[in-house]
Amino acid sequence: MHRRLKYIPISLLLFVAFLSQSLARQSISVKVNTDVDISVDIFAAKNNPDGTIFIWQPHEKGLQNADIQLAQQLAEIGTEVWLLDLFSI
Repeated sequence: MHRRLKYIPISLLLFVAFLSQSLARQSISVKVNTDVDISVDIFAAKNNPDGTIFIWQPHEKGLQNADIQLAQQLAEIGTEVWLLDLFSI
């Protein structure tokens, strides 16, 4: 029983880290017309006093893991990122 209690704080820390990441990113769908919806991933900035939003469309090869990592890093330093994947339409 004592051994299990030792791992509870680590599990709780990992859960909180996962929860904060998932809350920082959200996806919405923007209806362009009756047939087309555009998926937008929003990476909310932790501190964005001037309301800066960076609207980003990936290159023709589509969305890459590096795009998502950079969007997360920009959000961490205070720039909200809206990542559009127009090639997935």
